[in-house]
Amino acid sequence: VMKQEIAGSEENLQENGHKIVNVDEKGTGQI
Repeated sequence: VMKQEIAGSEENLQENGHKIVNVDEKGTGQI
């Protein structure tokens, strides 16, 4: 999932916005 977020850009940010927040809560996401 990390790879997708990094390669996502703005489109993925909007699409996986909730996913990024979820990952960040676990401490594995880098915003």
